[in-house]
Amino acid sequence: MPEYKEINKAKQLLVEGKDAKIFFEALLSNLDITEIQIQNYGGIDELKGFLNQFSKAPGFQEKVESIGIIRDAENRFKSAFQSIGSALNMAGFSVPQRPQQKTESQPCISVFILPDNKTKGMLETLCNRSVDKDPAMVCVDTYFDCLKENSVKLPKKIEKARLQTFMASKKKVPRLIGIAAKQNIWPWDSPVFENIKQFLSDL
Repeated sequence: MPEYKEINKAKQLLVEGKDAKIFFEALLSNLDITEIQIQNYGGIDELKGFLNQFSKAPGFQEKVESIGIIRDAENRFKSAFQSIGSALNMAGFSVPQRPQQKTESQPCISVFILPDNKTKGMLETLCNRSVDKDPAMVCVDTYFDCLKENSVKLPKKIEKARLQTFMASKKKVPRLIGIAAKQNIWPWDSPVFENIKQFLSDL
């Protein structure tokens, strides 16, 4: 099970996996936000256990003022939000009534469900949307159309496959979405990032 890093900042951002951690490090750097510490809680089924451990960590009571939690919606946005709420409740935390709304508790809690707090998808969906007008995406779509026309079975997680194909178009091919973020492949000025930027700024 993932373990929390030593708490050294009042604002804590909990994210789903190492790759997401690298991605949000890059985004926070782009926003010039330095007062947020990122913690990797692992997979979606590990959040409850992580929160139990995290709430008992040295310095938690004295230092932590705000906690933001981010996870993928996957196939169902509503159930993803409910899952976080259940994990928070079972670990003794307050539960926000809706995404991107802070609780009035101490520490205050807020939640963001990727890609946009309303539809199914994931971090890859958000990034795919940000490069939708990139010329390389025409080739990506043509590639998958070709697979379908030739009766080739498509990957189950098509958003991840499309993203990997797009990243393969780059001169220095990144293997992970987080590494691509460090290389500034994702256009941070794209409107699709505005909600997540606001969430981080409000944390």
